[in-house]
Amino acid sequence: MNLFIRVEIFKEDDMYVALSPDLNVSSFGETIDEAKESIKEAIESFLEECREMGTFYHDKTGHK
Repeated sequence: MNLFIRVEIFKEDDMYVALSPDLNVSSFGETIDEAKESIKEAIESFLEECREMGTFYHDKTGHK
């Protein structure tokens, strides 16, 4: 399954913050690449927890 999830990355002090506003998930890293990898892991964990709780729904049209 492919999902398209919006992620915004911005610098805050000396760290890069990665935020998925649609999922309300965020993470950070010392570089942009670290922030990207960190948010990817955070989103994967979030979606797995949703699946386990039975709160994740997705159909092939992209609707929830």
